[in-house]
Amino acid sequence: MRVLWFTNYPSLGSGYLHENYQPRDWVASLQKQIEKSNNIELGLAFHYKGNKKKKFKLGSTFYFALPKFEDKNKIKRVLNRWSHKIEPDYYLEWYIEIINAFKPDIIHIFGTEQPFGLISDRVNIPIIIQIQGNLTVCSKKWFSGLSPFDVFRHSSFISLIRASGLWHDYFTFIKKAKREQEIFKYGKLFIGRTTWDRRIVSTLSTDGRYYHCDELLRDIFHQQFWSEPANKIIVLVSTLSPAIYKGIETILETASILKNKRNINFEWQVIGLKGNEELVNIIEKKYKLKFSEQNIRFKGSLNAESLADSLLNSNIYIHPSHIENSPNSLCEAMLLGMPIIATYAGGTPTIVKDKEEGLLVQDGDPYALTGAIIELSNSKDYAFKLGSNARKIAIERHNPEKVMTSLLSIYNSISARIQ
Repeated sequence: MRVLWFTNYPSLGSGYLHENYQPRDWVASLQKQIEKSNNIELGLAFHYKGNKKKKFKLGSTFYFALPKFEDKNKIKRVLNRWSHKIEPDYYLEWYIEIINAFKPDIIHIFGTEQPFGLISDRVNIPIIIQIQGNLTVCSKKWFSGLSPFDVFRHSSFISLIRASGLWHDYFTFIKKAKREQEIFKYGKLFIGRTTWDRRIVSTLSTDGRYYHCDELLRDIFHQQFWSEPANKIIVLVSTLSPAIYKGIETILETASILKNKRNINFEWQVIGLKGNEELVNIIEKKYKLKFSEQNIRFKGSLNAESLADSLLNSNIYIHPSHIENSPNSLCEAMLLGMPIIATYAGGTPTIVKDKEEGLLVQDGDPYALTGAIIELSNSKDYAFKLGSNARKIAIERHNPEKVMTSLLSIYNSISARIQ
């Protein structure tokens, strides 16, 4: 069976293209497993930072690298940002060219964030779309914790003029969300993993068929196990991307309560963000608090080994997001067996059962989050029990053989329906 993937990143082909991207996501882990199968001939199509189309083969996988649109003229680039221009329509012709060249039996699209899914009404080959997040819902939660006025008022003058900051990102995001709704309109087959994404599919796709398949995680998180570190202070850790709706402002408010009202000795490590991010600056101006003065340390992006080490040396993993599906960072902490605190957001309640595998609190509530931190800190046995339960669930959910069996079963089911 020939299967063509459309992905957001080069995955295992990044090294060949000299991309800075490290193959650290679950798609790369899945690709490694697929390449072990004798029944699948895999093609991988994606956009990369180069300016030419490239075709190459590594191992048993065929790669189709497509350039990303970027006008060479600086003034035009600024004008494009001001008009919040998204990917051009001619991308679809490139996708059709790849499909005609590879001649897949099934097309598997990862995510609805890119225009890949717009080919659904242009080809007769079965297309299945794997839900990652959902832009339509995220656009509703974009300004959680910060109002549009807050973002505009505290954005730098340069970012506003150059249309390069969070304020302008929102309007581009809205355009992509509308495109995503077109993708759902024409899509017929979907893969998801939470109650949240299943309900979204049933709402946005009038006659879409939904399949369940869990994700794979990086090997290192299968191989190690958390135990209470011998820290002199409580070390909290969160892994977030620089999006407004990820709840970084809740971390600042919670840390302020822990330090100034409860006089608790702690450090909060935030992975995935740098201290000079625009979002960090906006939140500090809005709340008139400095992250560094509230015992919060930004560690930036870390490779898998460094991330695992940071988690293993922390006491509690906290995921404060206002909206999620099933964040890999949370799943990786569960796989290590860490005590977890997360928010009732999107698909998270499917991933973590409250008081069984972790504690869940309302998003945007620093007081409940503070109370949950104190609860786990004061009861180490309870914290360890929750972490152990989380690990058992995560080991079963992210088992490579189980995930591969599910995916191949989906492919075979689709293939059988068209024969």
